[in-house]
Amino acid sequence: MAIRVEWDDLNHTKLKYIYEGSWNWDEFQKARKQAVSMMDSVDYKIDVIIDIAQSGVLPNNILSRASSILRERHPREKTTIVIGASPLIRFLYDVARRIYAEVIDNRGYYIVSNLEEARRIADDHLDRSTRIQ
Repeated sequence: MAIRVEWDDLNHTKLKYIYEGSWNWDEFQKARKQAVSMMDSVDYKIDVIIDIAQSGVLPNNILSRASSILRERHPREKTTIVIGASPLIRFLYDVARRIYAEVIDNRGYYIVSNLEEARRIADDHLDRSTRIQ
């Protein structure tokens, strides 16, 4: 599979998607299903790191799917941090941010250059005192 999902830490506070090469929407849905299962296994909010530094060409319909992707946030997702966004991805993010400002601005989305920066942002938001009921 071109998309792997794994915990980024032993405490299961950061979930990481790793995109490698070309991928399609079926692979995206399988990875999302695995991630949901992993998030359901904890009772606190977690950070999601999306590493697209090695991702290939984006699949068709990325813009039309952006709205549903942004709105399908798991209740345990706290921040979403994207690593390795190309200039095209950054442009698409800027467009989506203008269109879906209330979703993006209120839900803690970040674009960073590397994994260390992503972990630092996640660690800065460590307040896990509110358990999910």
